[in-house]
Amino acid sequence: MSKEMWVQTLQENRLLRSTDEIQAFENALETLAKEDAREVAINLYTVLDDRCEHFKVMWRLLHFLESIDKTGEAFIQAIPMMSHSQEWTKTLLSRIANHPESRVQFLQHFKLAPTSTQQYIEQLLEQMMQEDMESES
Repeated sequence: MSKEMWVQTLQENRLLRSTDEIQAFENALETLAKEDAREVAINLYTVLDDRCEHFKVMWRLLHFLESIDKTGEAFIQAIPMMSHSQEWTKTLLSRIANHPESRVQFLQHFKLAPTSTQQYIEQLLEQMMQEDMESES
């Protein structure tokens, strides 16, 4: 099966509603992890979904994405297609912000991103700061 087909399997099972979906998701992710999946990284980011029922399984995808997209370039390109995963996007932004090397590389790509993507990222960062302030009060 091609990498694109494995990504499609992840897409089709991303809500992780049953043991069959979880098994198909994990098998596809395991197969992609054995290959150089950088070329499908943008599409892999679109698999993240806030509606998934098993977050631990989805965390495996997040860790895999971090391992293949060390600069955050694919993440920035995928953000406009990640409307169904605002919380996962915030999680990734937080992890990038807390890792000095990743933060520097991400900022380099951020500066080159379309204005609409930059504005959306800034909006999410503002929401995150507001949520932090509310949780501290």
